[in-house]
Amino acid sequence: MKAFRLGESEFYDTYRRLMDRPDSFGETEENQITKYFIEVERIRKFIRNAETETMPSISENAEAK
Repeated sequence: MKAFRLGESEFYDTYRRLMDRPDSFGETEENQITKYFIEVERIRKFIRNAETETMPSISENAEAK
């Protein structure tokens, strides 16, 4: 859950950066949007990986009983 919250925070920070300082993503609007989507994709992959790595599997639940 902690990794999800971290990823969520990073996503909103990235969005705010696009709104407040779009030039930090590039000089043109096209470059800014492209870079933003690349950053968001990276964040989503991080969150997805963190969620799948921390979720207990069925076999782990059976072993715990």
